[in-house]
Amino acid sequence: MKLSYISTLVVAILSSFFSGVEAAPTPEADQDLSASQGHSPIKLKLYVRSMENIDINGYAIGGRKFSDTIDYLFLGRAGAQPMVYNPSTHQLYNDERGYRMYFNTLSPFVQLANYAPIPEEVFWTRFDTQQTLVLYDKKDGFYACMNTGDSAGYSKTQYELMYYPNGGQNRQCVTVTVYGVPYY
Repeated sequence: MKLSYISTLVVAILSSFFSGVEAAPTPEADQDLSASQGHSPIKLKLYVRSMENIDINGYAIGGRKFSDTIDYLFLGRAGAQPMVYNPSTHQLYNDERGYRMYFNTLSPFVQLANYAPIPEEVFWTRFDTQQTLVLYDKKDGFYACMNTGDSAGYSKTQYELMYYPNGGQNRQCVTVTVYGVPYY
């Protein structure tokens, strides 16, 4: 009787742990974001892959509220935050709040912020043929980091997406590639 109760309890715990976990889709050849230049905005979600830490491959990227105007981006197993990519303006944004939160960096922090990029500082985002996010014509520079010093302390238990285009990241960072997957 005790064994049956324990196995039922284990199954219940594992089921609750995995219930909200979304399997990360992989880019498909027929979903080429690079071929969409000059077309309509595309709905997509962002994920990461890493050669240094395969445990985080496929982790979703989502915002954690820092203020009413800024969300810092973190990695997790739960669903990715919906984004919109506009290939004609090279802007990536989220509009779930009824206003746009633009993807940008305030190095080294990667964030969504509700101010539009100024024309001289267009946040040139695009995607290559592997759906890899290219920022300022660089694929490199993205890291998943722990203990970044974020004021809410989220990075003590969760990887934060950071951008170090010239290196200088801390020891608790691993190199990641950010990729987009369209959804409908």
